[in-house]
Formats: sequence, C-alpha cells, structure tokens
Amino acid sequence: MIGAGDPAPRLRRSRRIALALAVAFAGAFVLAAALAGRLDQVLAELQALPPWLVLAVAAMSLANFALRAWRWHIAQGRIGIVLPWHRTLLYYMAGYALLLTPGRIGEAVRLWLLRRGHGARYERSFALLAVDRLADGVVFVLFILAGLASFSGYGVIAAGVALLLGVALWLFLRPGPLLAATGWAYGRTRRWPRAFARVRAALRQGRRIGRPALLVPALALSVVAWTVLAAGFTLLLQALAIPAGLADAMFVLGLASAAGALIVVPGGLGGTEGAMLVLLAGMGATTQTAIAATLVIRALTLWLSVAIGFAALALAVRLTTPGRVP
Repeated sequence: MIGAGDPAPRLRRSRRIALALAVAFAGAFVLAAALAGRLDQVLAELQALPPWLVLAVAAMSLANFALRAWRWHIAQGRIGIVLPWHRTLLYYMAGYALLLTPGRIGEAVRLWLLRRGHGARYERSFALLAVDRLADGVVFVLFILAGLASFSGYGVIAAGVALLLGVALWLFLRPGPLLAATGWAYGRTRRWPRAFARVRAALRQGRRIGRPALLVPALALSVVAWTVLAAGFTLLLQALAIPAGLADAMFVLGLASAAGALIVVPGGLGGTEGAMLVLLAGMGATTQTAIAATLVIRALTLWLSVAIGFAALALAVRLTTPGRVP
C-alpha cells in the first residue's frame, strides 16, 4: 500500500506504465486489424456511426462511472468515512488513472487518498474494495446468466448456476461455517499457516461487508450502473447491424469482463477484447464489425475512464494535503 506522505516514486512510475500500456495496446490493435486486411473496412464501419449515438453511449458510460462512485460514497458513509459527494467522485475517478498497472494500484490509490487527506486507516477502508469487487462480480455473473437464460434450453442451467451463486454468496457473507471448517482443516494438517491465515482474513471481510445497510445499496446501484452501460452497448451493436438485444449485450459485457478479470494483464487488456470479438462473431457479426464494436465500447469505457482518471488524480493529489480536512 502507498504511504500517506508525498506521492511515492511507485505512484509516478505507475502513471508512466499506464500511459505506455495504453499507447502500446492501441497501436497493437490497429496493427492487428491492418495485418488481417480489415483496417479499411473497420474505419468505414466507424465513420458510418452517427455522432449522436457515440455521444449517447459516452453519456451512458459516464453515468455508469457516476453510479459506481455513488455506490462507493454510500459504502464510505456506512463504515464511518464521511466526505462530500464531489470529493468521493474525485477520488473514485482518480483510481482509474492507474487501472492499467499491475497489482490493482488504481484501487489502492483511492484508499491512499482517503488516508492521506482524511486519516482513514486502511484496516477500515479496505472494506470499500471488498464491496466494490463483490458488487461488480455479482452483476457480471447475473449478466452471464441473463444471456444464458435467453438461449433456448439453457434456462434450467442458468437457474442452477444462480442457485449455486446464491449459496456461495450467503456462505461468504455469513462465514461462520467456513471459518469453522478452515480452523478444523488447519488443526488436522498443521501446515501452510500463512495460507490458512489469509483464507480466514478474507472470510472475515465477508462478515464486515455482509450487513444489509452496506451490501443492498451496493448491489442495487451496481445492477443499475451496468444495465445503463449494457443499454448503451445495445444501441451501438444495433447501429452496426449486429442482431443483439439487451440480454445479448449483457451476456457479452459480463462474460468479456469476467475473462478480462481472469488474466494477469492489467485492465484485462487482451482478454476482454478477445472475448468480445469471439462472442460478437458468434452472434453473426463480421470480423470488421466486431472489431469496430469492440474498439468503440472499450474506448468509451476503459480508455475514457483512464483519461478522466489522469486529470482527477493530479487534482486529488494537490487537494489532499496530509491531515487536511475536506
């Protein structure tokens, strides 16, 4: 975790890494399209998009950011960190500046800003990260299930997976049985004490964030935030003549986001884009249309958030003099 004093060299290094990755990946994507002989066709697809539609999808993406920041703001208040809304929004967006760096440094920066400017201890604020990841993860799974349920014959499978998800979520939020099982397993083996300690610490986080006053608003705002973005993605796909409804867009967003989260590359680079291309092709999109749709939605989500994050982080660092109150 970054210290509470002046910006550490690690923070400055992370900014440079994020910028370098952004430039390198954008160039690689264009080069791949050119090597596939589709660059002219992709550009034609992009030029055919009406400007109003791109602006509408961008507005929905911004609404997604704002709703997730509001989720963070509510969670902050529930754990006793009270800040003005505009300051929470600034810190939340600042975290996106380092989204493309290893080790989820961007998320840690949000906690660092809370500690630097307002004295919030990491032991308390870490629950914010847990709520954030859990709420988004649940929505991604729900989106995947919504897409599966829309396919003929997959409704029963989706219902079964939803039931398993509900049981797993309940056990995480009420971890008494799992804590007891972990203690019993360690007592039997007496090996890997650090691993068992980490498992127990993670399970205790579930108990901390499992209060309805904290979790219910977080999940509700997550569903609304990602549904707004899925609606924008639906408009984009339909404008590119890809036969997709809201459930299809949810499925692509959820599965591609999950694929990006599973790979070690920062920001899900490569994994998210690759999954989107495969899924859109499976829906009947041509190669150039799938590339165009992926480029636009990632530009208006990942790259837009990183661009805003760079400006927000610079301002947040200036405003958070150590020990200063908001």
